[in-house]
Amino acid sequence: MYKYLIIKKRCLVIKKESKKMTWCPKNSNDANFRFELDKEDWNKHFEDLKQLVGISDDNEYLKDTEQKKRIRNGNHLKAIWSDRYDEHKRCWLKLKVVHSKTKPKTKSTLTNVQNKEKYKKQSQSDKESVKRENMQEFHDNDDGDDNDDDDDNDDDKKEDDKKFDEKTGFDISLMLKLVAKAEEAAEQIRDKNVILFLGGTGTGKSSLIHFLAGSTMKQQTVNGLSHIAPIEIKNEALINVTTSPNAISETKYITAVPIDLKEMKMYTDQDMVVLCDTPGFEDTSDPEVDVANGISVIRALHNSKSVKIV
Repeated sequence: MYKYLIIKKRCLVIKKESKKMTWCPKNSNDANFRFELDKEDWNKHFEDLKQLVGISDDNEYLKDTEQKKRIRNGNHLKAIWSDRYDEHKRCWLKLKVVHSKTKPKTKSTLTNVQNKEKYKKQSQSDKESVKRENMQEFHDNDDGDDNDDDDDNDDDKKEDDKKFDEKTGFDISLMLKLVAKAEEAAEQIRDKNVILFLGGTGTGKSSLIHFLAGSTMKQQTVNGLSHIAPIEIKNEALINVTTSPNAISETKYITAVPIDLKEMKMYTDQDMVVLCDTPGFEDTSDPEVDVANGISVIRALHNSKSVKIV
């Protein structure tokens, strides 16, 4: 089910079925609004937008149909709204609300006789193991919070972050999707000078890239955890670089962030450098992420003009 949205210079035009709605941040018609974006509560604006559109659960999310970027929080909305004032860029943006449908679990087709035979062959220790796995699956599928963690994450970051009922197999289809995402980054860094950030989950790779790319950072407390998060994103490529106070990998594939050094008033012998965010190896991610990450890092080394590893 799709609902199409168009963000214009100072108004969001929403087309839902046969109805049309318009939305813009409160007080945005004030002439000084564009100069006081940092003072606005963009998380509140984002919640107002979700309420108007009718996004009420984690199975729906906003996605840019052209750039394939997701609008997942107030910071993303602020970055997009800031671009509406730039005369040199397009003043509209087409989004869609995507509804992710979960497939029902396949019912068992075993007969009563087959079930009895199955449990006769199964030892008591095996039964206890199955019981523990089922309880863990129940808790993993719904932790009852509103955080941007495993049960909320999510979106197209739900197509890439696919969850399995049983972590016993290797999903080749998921691995190929992640490699395809990495291919996009490989083209962006072709013949470029690259700084490649490697490390385990939670070491701050994504946060450091935000800081180096010019994002305004602020220390916050999220679920009782201290976290330095970006509150103003100036580089559009950072929309897909997310941070979290939890020790859970938010990055699922290599992400390229081009930096114009002259624009940042850094005068060196290079005009541009590309910062590359990567997932953590062998920690909180699935094996599909590890394999795709290994492939994408090798391709980055082959395609780039030069590579420095951090």
